[in-house]
Amino acid sequence: MSVQVVPLKRLKTYKAKKPLKWLKGKELAEEWNISPAQVTKLAQRDHDPLPSDMALGPRRYEWKRVLAWRERQNVLKQKEG
Repeated sequence: MSVQVVPLKRLKTYKAKKPLKWLKGKELAEEWNISPAQVTKLAQRDHDPLPSDMALGPRRYEWKRVLAWRERQNVLKQKEG
């Protein structure tokens, strides 16, 4: 019995996942033009905190989840005002 090895690049149905883009608090603060302390406060608040990961050391933020969180915040602010 022979086994045929098919490279993943040839499979049209295979989609490689792009690596997640992680930001440090300082980088996110520069992107949003706020202080790093404000980013930390948003991540530590009780109600709907900024999504972050602290598993391997300092707090870091996944770009896709941060964008989705910010969209939700903008929608909530529009409903209030």
